[in-house]
Amino acid sequence: MILDFLLYIYGMTPEQRNLILGILAVLIILGIVFYFNKKNELSPLTPPSQEGEDTGESSPFSEGGVPATSEGGGENSSQSAGSITTGTPESGAEQQAAFNATMAKASEAFVKGDYNLAVKYYNDALKIVKIDVAYSGLFNAYTALQNWPKALEAINQAIELKSSHTEYWKAKLTLLDERTGVTYTELKAVYGSGLAKSDGRTKINLVTHFANIAEANGEKEEAIALWEYAKTLNPAKSVVYQTEIDRMD
Repeated sequence: MILDFLLYIYGMTPEQRNLILGILAVLIILGIVFYFNKKNELSPLTPPSQEGEDTGESSPFSEGGVPATSEGGGENSSQSAGSITTGTPESGAEQQAAFNATMAKASEAFVKGDYNLAVKYYNDALKIVKIDVAYSGLFNAYTALQNWPKALEAINQAIELKSSHTEYWKAKLTLLDERTGVTYTELKAVYGSGLAKSDGRTKINLVTHFANIAEANGEKEEAIALWEYAKTLNPAKSVVYQTEIDRMD
């Protein structure tokens, strides 16, 4: 067949022969290009990207479970949930369920007045995930037991994980003021740290709280200054804050 084709071409005029050969050359080139394109499709040099891969950090708990953080954002919020290492979504769900169940037991024990058992369960929960709300519960349990050093340790851990949560700073200041021998200067330093790190939306609560502490410590001028500062933070309640100032004048 090939010989017949060559004899056929040989019998053509030079112009016809050149035209046929040109067409054949083009077809051969197109065939080679098609072959290598097909080969690359079957064996790509780089693997395809994995669609849906989650490269960002996420909370270890889904909605409806125990929240990873207290309300509000702020500094260190990424650390407030602690760290859960899970191989599959199923294992993460199991850890969530275990944590929730343990926290429920701790709350139940606390309500019943069994504070030692509550401490045990809060510590068990913290073995699953180190989260500020568990340390806050531990603080409450140790406070009920009047174990002030342990209570202070627990609230410090909660603050370390969620330093923007104003209520933790208020709890620490109250504990230091009422149950330890710290000086007012030391209290003021703690207040300053809390003021710098607290969520701006709830900072006013820390200011008014420390105004009361200042007054209780005989620092009337500082208490008045704090109430004046509160008026600038929340003008809507200026009348209430002015009442406190007038009471001390």
